[in-house]
Amino acid sequence: MSWIIILLASNIVCLALFVAILLIYKVQDHKYSSKLDRLQRFRDDQKKSLSALSHDLRTPLNAIMGYTTLLLNKVHGELSAKQVQDLERISLNSDKILQIIDEFYKVNFVQKQLHKDDLNEKGS
Repeated sequence: MSWIIILLASNIVCLALFVAILLIYKVQDHKYSSKLDRLQRFRDDQKKSLSALSHDLRTPLNAIMGYTTLLLNKVHGELSAKQVQDLERISLNSDKILQIIDEFYKVNFVQKQLHKDDLNEKGS
């Protein structure tokens, strides 16, 4: 009879430990889920900010490039050799900056697509 009580007591202890482990797991899972959600929101906000930054850089750069082209085409009159040289340097560096912005935009776009694919795979 005493061994049945010991067996029941040990089963109750095991059950209590199992429940405690489940509760701990659920609390930890909730903490990680909450952190993951915050990280995801931060990542989304960062992507939006970077896209806006790309647009904000491109707009004035296009104006610089347009006016440089107008001046190089002598729309407003003749230019000295030094002025042409300076404008060509502005044009060259503007093209380089535009390429950097375009590459940045492409990388950002690819990251968005990969993230969407990850979400689709997890949802399936």
